Amino acid sequence: MSKNTFLNFRDLQILELSDIMQQVLKNKIFKNLSELKILGIRLHSLIQIEAGAFIGIQRCQNLTISGSQIKDLDSKLFYNLTKVVNLDLSHNKINVLENDLFSSMTSLQVLDTRGNDIYILGRIFENNINLKLIYGDTFALCCVKPRQMSDDRCITPKFDLSNCENLIENNILRVSLWVIGIVAVFGNMSVLIYRIKDKRGLYQDTFSVLVGNLTVADTLISVYLISIGIIDVEFRGEYIWREYKWRNSKLCSVLGIISVLSSEVSVLTISFITIARYLAVKFPFKEHRITRKDAVSGSVIIWMISFFIALIPYFMFEKYYSASGVCVSLPLRKDKTDGWIYSFLIFVIFNFLIFLFIAIAQIPIVYHVKKISSIVEGSGKMKHIDVAKRLSLVVATDCFCWIPIGTMGREGLMAIFGYDMKRTIYAWTVVFVLPVNSAINPFLYTFIDLQLKCVSKIESKRCFYVITIIFEKKEEYEIGSNLHYR
Repeated sequence: MSKNTFLNFRDLQILELSDIMQQVLKNKIFKNLSELKILGIRLHSLIQIEAGAFIGIQRCQNLTISGSQIKDLDSKLFYNLTKVVNLDLSHNKINVLENDLFSSMTSLQVLDTRGNDIYILGRIFENNINLKLIYGDTFALCCVKPRQMSDDRCITPKFDLSNCENLIENNILRVSLWVIGIVAVFGNMSVLIYRIKDKRGLYQDTFSVLVGNLTVADTLISVYLISIGIIDVEFRGEYIWREYKWRNSKLCSVLGIISVLSSEVSVLTISFITIARYLAVKFPFKEHRITRKDAVSGSVIIWMISFFIALIPYFMFEKYYSASGVCVSLPLRKDKTDGWIYSFLIFVIFNFLIFLFIAIAQIPIVYHVKKISSIVEGSGKMKHIDVAKRLSLVVATDCFCWIPIGTMGREGLMAIFGYDMKRTIYAWTVVFVLPVNSAINPFLYTFIDLQLKCVSKIESKRCFYVITIIFEKKEEYEIGSNLHYR
């Protein structure tokens, strides 16, 4: 199409352009359509509209530019369109709205920008005092809407944890993030130091290898939490102006990968520990054990699988880790973000099945521990009760972490019926529920489970290892001198 294409259509009032191979709309291409009131441009091949393209259609009231490949709109593109009431910019590739783009559109009442990943540069609606309704895919539009417009007239997905000013909106969530992050750091670093200083070394037996593996994974989630906390402090009071670049930054993607990597390594390692526990109590005097070499090999495989799970969405789905300001894409909402099926399969199906395995596996473990302890008289006879309590804690924390996610998961038990999680529930899940295991695991697997236990000095001055009967391979067990086998 050229400048003279519409030379003989001066009285035309409605024009729809579609199914035409046109990459550029030239300057003054519509200059002869002075009576035009409705213009629809739906050209899939369109990549550019020159700044003066709409000169001559000053009476236009409804303008649609949809379904094109346009990425940038010149700030002067709508300069003379003072009578446009409805503007539809939906489903293009637009990523930036310039400050002065709508400044001359004083009659604008309805704006639709859905289907674009938009970056807001400033207060773009200052002159649009008649604007009554906004549709979009980013809450940033609502942060710069005209003051007279009510909040319910700006229809966009809300930030899950954020508002216009802060990355973490809720002060309780902000404190929880720091507390869990710091507790996880110090707890897991203490475990590493304890294991290194232990006379057997960090990787001298099966259990130490697996706990060391779990500790490294849980330390990573604390790095993620503290990093998000630091970003929140840095963006305080001006988050809306930095939100787009932050979500689409490499750092956000790295933190998202770390979060998924840590979660999957932690879950898979706990399941590996569960298998090791079972074999140890099922065959306490036999060779059917997971050896240190097996534990090292298994840990390498776990890290490889987890890296694979974490990296797949980064390369397959462009906006996977940029779906939220905290760089995590949990499948807990009705809105279908990029890669939501993948999130559902991993976070809901895969992890939930692993949790069920861990939970069910505790039953035979407790049974065999009780059976073994029945052989021993004295204080050793009661140790199966302690073991059962500790195993119950493992299951309880896994329940606390994965049952909510499995239940709330998209097209899971609740979302399948169209129930959309409230922002507060999603926020608490991301900040508190998901990483809580990383803070608790050190206490479950080391602090409560410290191996050296002593029999009362009145009965014996010798000590024995409680965990030996569960985790370590020995041909015979030295208990106290006053304990007897039946």
